[in-house]
Amino acid sequence: MTGIWMRCSIEAMNHPEYQESVQATGEAYENWTLKEWMLEIILREQTGDFPAKFTEQFLATG
Repeated sequence: MTGIWMRCSIEAMNHPEYQESVQATGEAYENWTLKEWMLEIILREQTGDFPAKFTEQFLATG
């Protein structure tokens, strides 16, 4: 059973649509990670701290 699953998985990973999806997902991850870092830098510069959790109260005081 495992051999068939592995063959199907390998075939799927070599499919062009899968590769396009992987590329798009990676680009989206990089984009959101960059935005997260930028937000962290802005918060540290303005408040001197970076909250462990964003709450409605924290966002309302900003």
